[in-house]
Amino acid sequence: MAQQGEPPRATSAPLRVADELLTVAEMSERTGVAASALRFYEQLGLIAAVRTPGNQRRYARHMIRRVSLEERRLSIERLERELTGCIGCGCLSMKACALLNPDDALGNAGAGARRLD
Repeated sequence: MAQQGEPPRATSAPLRVADELLTVAEMSERTGVAASALRFYEQLGLIAAVRTPGNQRRYARHMIRRVSLEERRLSIERLERELTGCIGCGCLSMKACALLNPDDALGNAGAGARRLD
């Protein structure tokens, strides 16, 4: 406690038990997200990490769910952009469409129009 007339001291939240914290490598392995992406998410304020006395990042286990939902959200947004581009371009070219015909897989069936089921 601060004495009368002294400014209050800043208190920090106690570090969690080491078993509850994950290293960057462990988070990356568990979520499938690159370590650089984890650092980027932290810079954006999407996730938080605590620092060890050696200044290494440690993530609380509940951040796994947050990172996994974030990665899923980014995938959905990427798909939405691709679909919007597909609808907007009107090319109707199965050969050129990277979304519906990646690597021209339908080209192996020969020339001519192909119908998708």
